[in-house]
Amino acid sequence: EPAGLAAAARWAASPGVVMQAHYMKPHLMGAFFTLAAYRLAAEALERGPRLGVWSGAAAGMAAASVNHLGLCAVFPAMAALMRWRAGSPWRGEAAWLAKAAAACVAVFLLCTPYLLLEPGTTFAAMRAVGRFASLSAENLVGFALRGLPAALGLPTAFLVAFALPAAWRG
Repeated sequence: EPAGLAAAARWAASPGVVMQAHYMKPHLMGAFFTLAAYRLAAEALERGPRLGVWSGAAAGMAAASVNHLGLCAVFPAMAALMRWRAGSPWRGEAAWLAKAAAACVAVFLLCTPYLLLEPGTTFAAMRAVGRFASLSAENLVGFALRGLPAALGLPTAFLVAFALPAAWRG
């Protein structure tokens, strides 16, 4: 847990977040909610799934702050997977994980009503300011191989790449 919190803090202080924080004000708030989502998911491992649902809500706030921070919605899923691998019944884990996903989506949509009320205007504005706005395979691969490592910083990107298989093996 301390290593994971240190990794999350390192991510929050990564070059992409720090460089843009002076003019992209929501990044700091997004980093806070990303760390909250991580911490709540980690606490769910020991104290129960109710905190995992709150982790989903925090992930929704992170995504509402900065869209790509919605990736932290994997934290509750990782906690559910770890609890299931430790012997918790899969139906119970799936039930609270569904609640966490619903909380994530609900909080995100409550905080970003313009996505539902003005989708055309919203997506046009997003395309104007972001080169990865379209979900084409080329853009997704480009983001994974160039955008994400550049934003995280190469050392952190390597740590993430090597930690995921290790976490899966247990």
